[in-house]
Amino acid sequence: APLRYGAGVKGKVLEALQHGLVVVTTAVGIEGIASAESFPGYVATAQDPAEFASVVVQALQDQQRWEVTQKEGFSLMARDFDEIEVRRKLREFLQARWSNLLEDRKRDYVGQMLWHSSLRSTELMAKYLAAKEDSRKWKALSQRGNA
Repeated sequence: APLRYGAGVKGKVLEALQHGLVVVTTAVGIEGIASAESFPGYVATAQDPAEFASVVVQALQDQQRWEVTQKEGFSLMARDFDEIEVRRKLREFLQARWSNLLEDRKRDYVGQMLWHSSLRSTELMAKYLAAKEDSRKWKALSQRGNA
């Protein structure tokens, strides 16, 4: 995965680890997954295609490291990206947020600022358009009644 840019966790890297593939990637490819030192794969440090290809060849030729890296990849997936565990953590987080919603909203100064009436142009525009549509409907109904 010779990734040169991207944001967040890279799905293709996680999917490869999940399937037992040994990953060769760049520092961008491991963002949100692990540090370069703890990543269970190969991290090419240079952006040079020849250097990246050299790391791929190295990965293919070292059978012993391949097997160790593959096991470490499975361990990383089980420890940090297990679907059931991620769901449990998300559920706990959302339940905690829901149970403390009013208190959280009081502390959320940015959210309060964004909900200030002068900054709610999208909501106000939607209300204006709905009222305008209702006005057209009433006008059409009243014209049919007079005809």
